[in-house]
Amino acid sequence: MPVRRKRRLIVVFDGAVARLLEQEAKGFREIGTLKSDAAHKPSREVFADRPTKGADRATGRRFGIQAKSDPQREAKREFAASLAARLDAEAAGGKGLDGIVLVAAPRSLGDLRRCLGRPTMALVEAQFAKDLTKEPKLALADHLSRMLAAR
Repeated sequence: MPVRRKRRLIVVFDGAVARLLEQEAKGFREIGTLKSDAAHKPSREVFADRPTKGADRATGRRFGIQAKSDPQREAKREFAASLAARLDAEAAGGKGLDGIVLVAAPRSLGDLRRCLGRPTMALVEAQFAKDLTKEPKLALADHLSRMLAAR
């Protein structure tokens, strides 16, 4: 009976791009990339409406009322939620997933952790608060090898 290798999924992401890799015997294989179009746009393009106007009752002066949250930040949170849904489906899919390693910018890592389900969080072996999404393939493999060896 052949010995089954441990299947480890490595997710390298920031608020707009996620790179999914699988660890192999001699390195890493990229199995997919997810991108958020809205998170790449500046806030002024995501939130195209003009600010609401208000007036001071005492003086009658008019002023603009700013949005309570940054639309670009909300787009990044939505991207983290969609990535979490994909990871939850992957973990529940019964495809023999043994572990997950998360590598992300600190704020994005927190957004993703809040959205992941308990069964998926139980599979998380390591978390690294480091943004490596823009690293070339060879440099990324080198970073990941060193980070995983040091833990």
